[in-house]
Amino acid sequence: MAALGVSIGYLAVDMLHKAQTWHLQVAFFLGLAGLVIAMAAFLAPGALGGFALGVAAAIFFWGMPKKKKEEEQQQQS
Repeated sequence: MAALGVSIGYLAVDMLHKAQTWHLQVAFFLGLAGLVIAMAAFLAPGALGGFALGVAAAIFFWGMPKKKKEEEQQQQS
């Protein structure tokens, strides 16, 4: 379930970044929230916890803003 959470989290973050309008961003967010709510109703707590950890890791890893190389070089100097 953690691997499924990472993959779905990555897809959600990627689609949120690629969405051109706020309508699509809201749809993707509500879709992910609806999936988590449905899983809470039908899955065991351990499976839901693994999925939630996977989604959280994906959002944390791929959702953070990236530093540009110029900014990194200035900070190192």
